[in-house]
Amino acid sequence: MTAPALEAAGESQRVFRIDPRRSTARYQAFQEFLDATVGSPIGETSAVAEDILLEPGAPGNSRFGTIVVSVESLASDSAMRDSRLRKNYLESARHPEVEMRLGRFLELPESFEPGEEHNLRLEGDLTVEGTTAPTVWDRDLRVRR
Repeated sequence: MTAPALEAAGESQRVFRIDPRRSTARYQAFQEFLDATVGSPIGETSAVAEDILLEPGAPGNSRFGTIVVSVESLASDSAMRDSRLRKNYLESARHPEVEMRLGRFLELPESFEPGEEHNLRLEGDLTVEGTTAPTVWDRDLRVRR
C-alpha cells in the first residue's frame, strides 16, 4: 500500500513518510441498544501511508498528502465485529482502502519546532466505499530533530 508522493520545492521544505511500524489509524464507534449507548469499541490498523511536506519556519507552506488506510486490516477486541464491519459495512473486498485528501489548515502554529507536539485541524475529503464527503481531521504532529 502506498500514498501519492510529495516532493520538496526548496531546501527549507522537508518530506516525511509515515512509518507504519510507528503509526496507527483508529476508529471509534458507539453502539446503541434501545436508545442507550452500550459500548464504544475502538479498532485500529498500522496499515497506513502518507507523505507530509513541512516547512518548519513557514507552516502555511506545508502540505499533508493523501492518507491511505487499509480497512482490510482493521482490528478491535471482537473478531466477529471486525469481520462484519469489513464485509457488510465497508465492503473491503471491493474497496480495500479509505482515503483522506487533506485540503487546508483550520488551525496552524507559527512554526513547527522540532521536538514539540502540535495539535492540528485540517479539512479535507474522506472517501469510503467510493463515496466522498467533506470532513475535519484532528491530528497530533511531533517533528523529530
